[in-house]
Amino acid sequence: MRWGLRLARWLDHRHELADVDESLGAAMRLLGVTRLRTPQLEVILAALRGESLLLVSATGSGKSLCFQVPVLLSRGCGLVISPLKALMSQQVADLQTKKVPGTFINGDLGPQEKGIRYQLLRDRAIKFLYCTPERFDPGMVREVEVEEIARARPAYLVIDEAHCIDRWGKDFRPNYDKLGAVRRALGNPPLLAFTATAGRKSQRRILESLGIPEARVVVTGVNRPNIKFVRLDGGKEEPATDLRVARDPRSPRRGDRGEPTEHQIRAFRRREG
Repeated sequence: MRWGLRLARWLDHRHELADVDESLGAAMRLLGVTRLRTPQLEVILAALRGESLLLVSATGSGKSLCFQVPVLLSRGCGLVISPLKALMSQQVADLQTKKVPGTFINGDLGPQEKGIRYQLLRDRAIKFLYCTPERFDPGMVREVEVEEIARARPAYLVIDEAHCIDRWGKDFRPNYDKLGAVRRALGNPPLLAFTATAGRKSQRRILESLGIPEARVVVTGVNRPNIKFVRLDGGKEEPATDLRVARDPRSPRRGDRGEPTEHQIRAFRRREG
């Protein structure tokens, strides 16, 4: 890794790696990464410069690494906004297997366990803290808990699955539409937003909602080799075609991103995220 970084510096004609030292390689080794994909280095360097940005890249392309490395190289913690408890739990478990101090806080935890995690946050013993946007809603969470996170002053605010801001912000998950105010309450840290699903108009609406309309947008190809479209012929008597998505069964699922049902909306609003 060290020789690779030195070679990269030697080939860096635009001097983008001038301020990068061997700590970048150390962070990558900690995360079990030996090389970077396009455009991971561009996003990581922008984040290290304190820029806010939106990355639109296919699922499985390594978006998490783009915020994990900058957070590890910062003095503070990273606050990660995630839409689903199951997703938070999975990502925290993955960090902990790599000996990276991360945790989540949600309504499933009891008061004592929450108190322990808030104390770890105050002691700066947590590098990654995951929660849902509802964690900042005084109507759903005790104000003292909202203040606990606000006082942490994270080095980065990370929005995972940022398309939720555009698709759910005003209806299913209204707190997604308030993340710009959350950032201001946290002291305006650099904001790193990530999604696999956002066209140009959606990108613009996401950035405007977050209060960073001029932020950099990085878009990669959206090709998903594990998904194919299959056209089923209805036969002579039924000429209409049926277009379905054939998904590779070996590929892991990350949750249904379809439109929520009324039952799901009511069930979610009854419980705190």
